[in-house]
Formats: sequence, structure tokens, C-alpha cells
Amino acid sequence: MAALRKVYKLSARSMGRAGTVISTDTGHTIRTDVPKHMGGDDIAPQPVELLLAALVGCKTTTAHFVSRHLWRGSTFRIEAIEWLNVTAERDNRGAVSLPIDAAPAVVAGLSIVTGVARVNLTRRCKAIATARGAPTDARNETREATPEAAASAASVGEVPDLRRLGEIVAQRCPVGAMVAESGCVVDIDWQLGTVRSEGSDDGQVADGRGRGQTSARVARE
Repeated sequence: MAALRKVYKLSARSMGRAGTVISTDTGHTIRTDVPKHMGGDDIAPQPVELLLAALVGCKTTTAHFVSRHLWRGSTFRIEAIEWLNVTAERDNRGAVSLPIDAAPAVVAGLSIVTGVARVNLTRRCKAIATARGAPTDARNETREATPEAAASAASVGEVPDLRRLGEIVAQRCPVGAMVAESGCVVDIDWQLGTVRSEGSDDGQVADGRGRGQTSARVARE
């Protein structure tokens, strides 16, 4: 039963005018600060920036975990997730309105987080897929998704369902669940990036990086 309870520990001390140095129980050091116009020294990311980084990092880890189970037996796996234009908004009055001992008219927390998660996939080639007991219709090629091709591929099951992946990640990501529970809207647009075949019969890998990539909008959380 002890394994069901996940515990995180850290210690911290203030740094400079408004910064903090944090030491995690896993041996890592994190620093936070705020810009000079906010009373800090601007030598480290702002706490909200680290919150966004934690959200993105947690969703990335969760997506890899979910895909390994959700796509079991598939020839596809996640090669990389590119996070684009991740943006958070809040009403600044919640934090700085005066007098300071009066309850603010709006909440201090974030109201919305938006962004794009572009999922690049790798598809095992026929020889590899056959050896692992997966379907054998993969061709040794790199494809770039167009909106039309992505929609068609998703409808026939040619590529994994990124809509379902995004839904499960939203449910399973601890940081994401906490942010959403606070009342903040988390609107992540899960898109299909490249689909790359992983090698040929002689072990070579076809890589389409460096070419222009077009992404197809597939799903939102």
C-alpha cells in the first residue's frame, strides 16, 4: 500500500530581494525570482513560469506513459512532443490591488492556460513490427501531416487517436489536474506533427527533420 502514496519533499530559503533557492529531496536545485520592476533581481524564472514549466513537463511525462499503455501492440510511439505558445493569463489585481489587507475583487490565480502540443510520432518498419508482433503495414518513410491527411488517418486508425491521448493525459497528469481543479481553464491543442518510420530492414532510419513541417489540428483537452 505504501507505493500508492507518492510524496514530494523540498526545502527552501529566500535569495536576494524576492528570490528563492529550493532544494528538492531528489538532489536538485531550483531558483525563482521576479523582474526588477516587480521588486526582484531578475536572475531566475518567475514562479508562474516554473508552474507552466511543471505543467508542460508533467503532461509530457504523462503522455509518454499513457501512450505506452494506450497504444500497446501498435507500431507507433511518441518520438517527441513540441510545446508551442504556452501562455497563462491572470488578473493582476488579485495580487497587487490595495489596500493590501482588503480582499481583492478577483482571484489571484491563473484564469486560463493555452498552448499547442505537437506530437511527432515514430512508426516501426515492417521488419521491426513483425518481430514485435505488431501490424506489418508500415512503410519505410517520413510523412508530414496535412490537416486532410491527419483527419483521414485518424478516422481509419492509421495513426493513434491524439484526441483520446489528450483526454487521458488531462485526467492523469497530477500538475494538470491540480491546475484545472483550481478553476483555471487548461486548453491544450494536441496536434499531429511528423510521422517518421523507424529504420528499414538493414536498420537505417529515415528522418524527415529539417524539412518544412505542417501540423494538423487534431484535438483539444
